[in-house]
Amino acid sequence: MSPVLKTLDIEPCFDLEMFLSVSQEKRVGGELLERIAGLWEEWKPHAHAASFECEGQGYLLVWLGDAVDEAVDSTWDTRPSEAFLLNALAQVMCMSLVYSVVPKVEMAGCAAAPNPSPALGEILAGAGVPYSNGGPTLSRHFAVLTYNPFKGGCEVCSLQKNCPKGSGAQSMSVELPGYQL
Repeated sequence: MSPVLKTLDIEPCFDLEMFLSVSQEKRVGGELLERIAGLWEEWKPHAHAASFECEGQGYLLVWLGDAVDEAVDSTWDTRPSEAFLLNALAQVMCMSLVYSVVPKVEMAGCAAAPNPSPALGEILAGAGVPYSNGGPTLSRHFAVLTYNPFKGGCEVCSLQKNCPKGSGAQSMSVELPGYQL
């Protein structure tokens, strides 16, 4: 019997602090906040979450539908600054769903990506969220696959060797003279 995805009926909660962090904004004015709030409401029906078991391990899969991908993608060519904010909003929506189901992810600061397997790949493909090039990244722009229940953060993540946070690599930014902390 193949594993079954159990659809989770959860609604993402907007977190302004997380949005500010992801969007790298210091403040959000009224007009932008109204735009964000409108998009959040528009995108909520396109937010999906499901749990399932595969090979004895529980997982959480969250993703946003094609309408969100298209809204963000279509904005990059004409309004890149706005597209960056839309991209941040979609990321916040995904992580809000993750935190609702696996709150320890927020405390750890990482939704660890599991090691890909053929069985896991088959389930993801069946859900319409296949791996990209065999994994561990997913082919959809806005999707997260992580352990449920929480299994650990960076220490169990299959992306660790390529992740600046997980590998301990330092930031690639440049410190300008006179702006040192």
